[in-house]
Amino acid sequence: MKRELIFTFCCLLTTLVWSQEYQRTETGIKASIFGKKIDVEVQWFNANSLRVLKMPHGQSVDKKSLSVIARPEKTALKVSTSEDGNIVMKSRLLTVKLDTKTGVLIYETKYFLKMRKDNATMLKIK
Repeated sequence: MKRELIFTFCCLLTTLVWSQEYQRTETGIKASIFGKKIDVEVQWFNANSLRVLKMPHGQSVDKKSLSVIARPEKTALKVSTSEDGNIVMKSRLLTVKLDTKTGVLIYETKYFLKMRKDNATMLKIK
């Protein structure tokens, strides 16, 4: 009996760890990165512009900017999950991959230029 309970607990724990939580929104996605205890929201403005909001898990942010006057819009996106569990968002010009373990975003342009966003730094990856 004890062995069966431990086995069941391990199966449930594995399911919780491997299942990544994200939901599609009108302008992008919202995802939870449980390892970092953060929530990530990706808001698309058009096929080539987006905003990334990162906040502590369970909190919400009403982002208002004095310099950005555009508003997030409904953009034609294909959202899927890759084999390694990452969330992949594709517009006609830009592909964005969200690492569901670390919260790091990787951007690829239509012309295969890769950029990595880690915190607030944008770097080219060769």
